[in-house]
This record gives sequence, structure tokens and C-alpha cells, in this order.
Amino acid sequence: MTIFGSVFAVSVSTFQDKITFNFVYTQPLVSQTVIEKLIKDSMEYLVISCN
Repeated sequence: MTIFGSVFAVSVSTFQDKITFNFVYTQPLVSQTVIEKLIKDSMEYLVISCN
């Protein structure tokens, strides 16, 4: 049993001109390989949208 249940979420915070991303997920709902791809793709989308 997990505290969050079946979850995939991202929280974003800023402090002193720095951004922190926290990717929250539960296994086995999301495998390590899948979560790494989701994080990589998410970061690429952010970089593309900012340019």
C-alpha cells in the first residue's frame, strides 16, 4: 500500500531564481524506464517552449 495510491504528479517550486521539479510516482504503476522517459520528455518540452 502506498500513501499516494496510483499517482503520477509533478510539483514545481522556485527559490532564489532556481526552479525545482519533483516527479512523484508509484511503482509498479509506472516503471523506472517509463518514468525516466516521461521526465526526459517533460524537460525537453519545457526547453523547447522557452526558446
